[in-house]
Amino acid sequence: MKVLFLSDVHASEEALAWVARRGKDYDTIVVGGDLSKGDSGEFATRFLDGALSTGRRVIFVHGNADRREMAVPEGVESLHGAASKLGRFSVGGLGGSNLTPFGTPFEMDDGSARSVLDRLGHVDILVSHCPPVRTKCDRARAGHVGSAPVREYVEQEKPVLVLSGHVHESRAVDNVGGTTVVNAGPLADGCFAEVGLDGVVTVELKVEALGAGGPARDQHIKPKG
Repeated sequence: MKVLFLSDVHASEEALAWVARRGKDYDTIVVGGDLSKGDSGEFATRFLDGALSTGRRVIFVHGNADRREMAVPEGVESLHGAASKLGRFSVGGLGGSNLTPFGTPFEMDDGSARSVLDRLGHVDILVSHCPPVRTKCDRARAGHVGSAPVREYVEQEKPVLVLSGHVHESRAVDNVGGTTVVNAGPLADGCFAEVGLDGVVTVELKVEALGAGGPARDQHIKPKG
């Protein structure tokens, strides 16, 4: 099974056209949030419709820039606080982010995030818009800005894989106690990840010109699982 993971679209019309075109090359599209920018909630719905137009399964968690009450098209699986299956793996989601200085629409204090993760229970793959704190995936100019509850979840539940975005400047792959943590980077800049779920889990970070061309492979790893 070949999975497209993307995040941080921020109302890019080029990204919308890209996912409608390139999403057909994958079995499942996992959307990690921040589709919106400012008051562009209507764009988020259109982007998810564009992903659905590929005929592929679409899984979604909100980002902190996406309003919780945004319209999610029928057929899109909204995974915030919910679990499902992706191949032989269980998959669950945590949308939004920890509190930021910017007052974005979907932020939670650590207690609220812990409650969502506690209800979720163990999953093999966690889709969290915000990466765990103190990793290569959450470094901003202000320091490590990731989620403490997600870090705690990783240390306790030991999922195989965490898929995240949120911190644009920390596109990276890291390992926390055997869990592979991925920040795919912003699709608005052409960044995404390709996840293979055939036997061993594999991840490739990729960058592609949204208006043309094929993918350029940047990194390839084989996490445990």
